[in-house]
Amino acid sequence: MFVLIAIAVGMFIHSGMKLDRFSHMEKGFQLPYALKMSLQRSQEGFALTYRVAIITGVCLCILSPVFIFAASSINDNYASYGVSAFMVMAGVGVFLFVYYGNMQGAYTNLLEKHQLTAEKKQEVKVVRAVEAIVWPLATAIFLFTGFVYQRWDINWAIFPITGILSGSFSNVYHIMKSKNPS
Repeated sequence: MFVLIAIAVGMFIHSGMKLDRFSHMEKGFQLPYALKMSLQRSQEGFALTYRVAIITGVCLCILSPVFIFAASSINDNYASYGVSAFMVMAGVGVFLFVYYGNMQGAYTNLLEKHQLTAEKKQEVKVVRAVEAIVWPLATAIFLFTGFVYQRWDINWAIFPITGILSGSFSNVYHIMKSKNPS
């Protein structure tokens, strides 16, 4: 597990450093009309793939615990195989979210980034700052409860709860900013 975590962290650092050269795009940019139209056509063609990937990822994550129950019902000795299948299936689902979500995000950034107002940019900055604290904290809680209390059986719920709370914060912040412009 630690080897995989180390590899993942290395990949995140590499990707972050590689994408650093595009930081100038944060200030805004204007695409040529022909390129913008070409990107919009590509995004429209990608929409079905994106939808299918998200639906498949959700279904895989929802159905992944079935392997644990199925393996346990056969024999308690097979429970570890069920957990392994659960992790693989959930991992494939998360991969679909991340991979196709990043592709959709690239289209969104290229086509809509220049249309963000200063207020919306501030909103995005605040939400990202909060998420930069909340998600590592959730990971720390997950690892702490797992290693110290051996609660691997239920602490996986930390991540869906964090996702829901993170989305809720984003929505509440947006509502509060739109009601109370400063």
